[in-house]
Amino acid sequence: MFGRRRRRPVHLRVSNFLWPRSGWRRAVTYIAHRVARLPGSPYSIASGLSCGVAVSFTPLFGLHSAMSIFLAWIIGGNVLAAFIGTTVGNPWTFPFMWLASYRVGEWLLGFDGLSATELMRAFGHIGETVWHDPVAAVADVWPIVWPTLVGGIPIGIASWFATFYPLRRIVARYQQIRAKKRQAARKRVAASGSMVEK
Repeated sequence: MFGRRRRRPVHLRVSNFLWPRSGWRRAVTYIAHRVARLPGSPYSIASGLSCGVAVSFTPLFGLHSAMSIFLAWIIGGNVLAAFIGTTVGNPWTFPFMWLASYRVGEWLLGFDGLSATELMRAFGHIGETVWHDPVAAVADVWPIVWPTLVGGIPIGIASWFATFYPLRRIVARYQQIRAKKRQAARKRVAASGSMVEK
């Protein structure tokens, strides 16, 4: 009903996703306001967001939303905030996040893996390999996905705690300021109403 009459071409939608027309600063500010206005306690909102951030360090692309929502549901977090939190993982950040996960994974598993250049090239070919020959792709993809998954779990847990506590304070502060503004607005309305009656 409120959608566009003419859908934008795919290349424009992709380019806007990679680089918002309003700029990254405005896009981030908009998302921050949307998140802070979500219904729920500071704990539920912050824990939901942190779940989205945590799962983004795993290489299970395509399952991040479902995983974050499930984790948020288990710990009593806001599932919408969890979904929003997965936007931390995007085409600009995935290379760095997955490289960190891979390095931790190879350290935990005790082997020397690919170089950063080789790893990024391999990640770039994963989608193409899976698309053309899914059965044969398992042998090519697994040596990369397995250490990245192993390393992504401890990094994801650490990132959950690293983001949860600051986010909870920020959301609590925002909600307090918003509540005070609403209370002040109600007082002004009540005062103006009493003056009209007089």
